[in-house]
Amino acid sequence: MYKILLITTSRCEACNIAKSHIIDALKGYNDISLEIKDRKEVDRYFLKENKVKDFPTTIYMIDNKVVSKSCGTYPMIVYKHWIKLYFRESAINFK
Repeated sequence: MYKILLITTSRCEACNIAKSHIIDALKGYNDISLEIKDRKEVDRYFLKENKVKDFPTTIYMIDNKVVSKSCGTYPMIVYKHWIKLYFRESAINFK
């Protein structure tokens, strides 16, 4: 299962921009889920293990294993590139 976890903080404009860009980048990808969580909702051990210190942090996961992570906000085309790179477009259902 392919999943993107976006970890945000409250009243974070960059987090809202990242959320919007990721949602746009995911259009057409049926097999990738997006989970958006406030940092307070994420287990402290998970944050520490993955060295999540700044927000927004985007974590790319396959079968609940972290494949990669990025911190900050990027243009939508960059998120699209990372989705193809980390989830191998040939392995997922693309419309």
